[in-house]
Amino acid sequence: MLSGNLPGLSPRVEELRSGALDSVGEFHQWYSLWAESLAATEGEPLTIRRARAFAHLLEQMDLVLPPGALIVGRHPKTVLDEAEAERVLAAWHDLAKPPDARELHYQDEGLFRASVILLHIAPNTREILEHGLGGLCRKIRSRLRTARDGGDFLRGALICAEAAQRFIGRYAELGERNAAEESDVERAAELREIAANCRRIASDPPDSFWAALQLVWFIYLLVNLEAGASIGQSGPGCLDRWLIGYYRRDVEKGRLTPARALELLECFFVEMNASLPRDGILPLAIGGLEADGEGAENELTSLCLRAVAELRLLHPSLALRVHRKMPRELLRAALLSIGSGNSYPALFNDEVCVPSLRRSGVSDEDSLEWVHSICTELTAVGKTYAWIAAPYLNLAKCLELALNHGRCMLTDRQLGPDLGDLTTYADFEQLYAAYLDQASHVMAEGVAAVARNKQQAKEGTPYPFLACLTADCIERGRDYTDGGARYQPDYVQGIGLSTVADGLAAIRWFAFDRREIPPEQLLAAMKSDFVGFEALRQRLINRAPKFGNDDDYVDEIYVRLVEDLYREVDGRTDGVGGVCFPGFMTWESHNILGKGTGASADGRRARAALSDSVGAVQGMDRMGLTALLRSVSKADFEPSVGGVTFNVKAAPDLFENDGMLGRLEAALRAYFDAGGFQVQINVLSREALEAACDQPELHRNLIVRVGGFSAYFVELDRGIQQEIIARTMHQ
Repeated sequence: MLSGNLPGLSPRVEELRSGALDSVGEFHQWYSLWAESLAATEGEPLTIRRARAFAHLLEQMDLVLPPGALIVGRHPKTVLDEAEAERVLAAWHDLAKPPDARELHYQDEGLFRASVILLHIAPNTREILEHGLGGLCRKIRSRLRTARDGGDFLRGALICAEAAQRFIGRYAELGERNAAEESDVERAAELREIAANCRRIASDPPDSFWAALQLVWFIYLLVNLEAGASIGQSGPGCLDRWLIGYYRRDVEKGRLTPARALELLECFFVEMNASLPRDGILPLAIGGLEADGEGAENELTSLCLRAVAELRLLHPSLALRVHRKMPRELLRAALLSIGSGNSYPALFNDEVCVPSLRRSGVSDEDSLEWVHSICTELTAVGKTYAWIAAPYLNLAKCLELALNHGRCMLTDRQLGPDLGDLTTYADFEQLYAAYLDQASHVMAEGVAAVARNKQQAKEGTPYPFLACLTADCIERGRDYTDGGARYQPDYVQGIGLSTVADGLAAIRWFAFDRREIPPEQLLAAMKSDFVGFEALRQRLINRAPKFGNDDDYVDEIYVRLVEDLYREVDGRTDGVGGVCFPGFMTWESHNILGKGTGASADGRRARAALSDSVGAVQGMDRMGLTALLRSVSKADFEPSVGGVTFNVKAAPDLFENDGMLGRLEAALRAYFDAGGFQVQINVLSREALEAACDQPELHRNLIVRVGGFSAYFVELDRGIQQEIIARTMHQ
């Protein structure tokens, strides 16, 4: 590990950071160039058309090399008036025919969300680091010579790989031209080095840390350029594992210092923020375990953590893979970063996550290199075609249907089978069985919707370049969306888990066990959204057992809900190559699906956000952080390879001195020792968040954790803002 005596942000990085935050506009040229190529290739196979469009884009797009940049490759943004921007987009849309939103009516009904989400991945850049783009081209040509099928895909892949080489070569030429015109001797030398790096990595493996980092950035940028006009939901891979050899060789030879490596990493992260829209998510996981059970963390792990802490930018969405053997100073540094008000890193338990991947069929070797591919869902880097919303399943809506003859309490539409209502069940077990039947029904509909979307993606959006960087696609001669990837999981996400646990606990407590509230009255209160029943609502909120307080009465229901979701998901397939696995990753779905959900038995009003994570319902964890951690750790989340989101809101005073910080560290280690999957911590006062709501223009860059990811607070939906403010502040 590194000592803490490195300088802060250099003037260069400060300037680049400010430029990234202030950048405006969109990459409109992407749409016009893509459409231009599609118009010229009518009648050719779709894979070839998309490959040629990718190549045309890389040959014609403007290049950007900002003053002082050390890592190059950026979207050239433009600002167009609304009419012209719409014209450019419409021209592309008519030719490209992107996937439609045919399944979104289920979201409006509150049942589930089956989004078209294709690129929650990290490309297999390790192979390019080892063999170079030239090696990739040779591999594709060799496969073409022996291929009996998949010829169009392989030809498209070769078009893309060769275009990537020429694109990097264009940056080499730009660097050389700028160096020749540069009057500052030191900057001219940097530009020549940038040009030399690009010249080499256009074909060959990198020979230095700087060149390797530049290659990782180019591959990441290129994958996103194939996908669309903005950098999307994908990550750059395992930087600390992949690049440590280059770092150590350069340091040993005197070609690199830790301070220079830190500056290069910070330039890398700035480029993420310069090209990505402010609402995107770019994951990066560091640390974790090696095959021998020892820690994989190294000097670059610390440098990545430090770079993110110093930059205080939205990207990357950093995760630290925690384990028992992790050096204490690394976890302490992570907590200090969180405590400074930075939302990073999220903490993942590698001793749960690696076995979770293996339970889903990922090999021992592949499971060691994983990333939370956007929020908290786990994917093997460079080997996975994951459908992460397969679907977002509204558990609270399933309970609503069980309570009301399968009918929506908001619209009275029949959305599930009529199994009775709260007044017809003889006991709690009958109600619970009806809930499971409704969940099974809604899940089947959701998985079927996902299958339709996946078929649409297979037929309409091949990704020949991404397929080059996904294990087994070239060997199988099949595209990324056409069964080429080694692993093809569908992640069924349970949304509103704690809302359901608290609702079932309240019903059991008041209606069945104590018989203090007649079922007819409770059902009427929910159907009326508690209008005229405010006293009853306050009783549900304040007198019923609540999850997150180490109360076995409700915690046992919560554990049962988790285990029954596993049973319901187990063995399901989507019929188009995907195998279903469970998860509890929320994203923003607790708010989106909450808008389609009636009032619930825990006292929640209709259309309000559902519970935001596997933690307590917002504001209901009243017995302190230790009790909350104990409640969550009672469930076994190892099977949840689809991800687990656990939000905690902590007061700044928890980080004020070594004593307080030590107690927080001990509580978190105990949580992970008990099998905790993940935790992410917001350290912002209620007053700061309310001030941001009142004066958003003064808090434009305030970052918060949401549902497995971070976002700029003032740009979130109002419902999400209020939900974050309502979370319990642990002190």
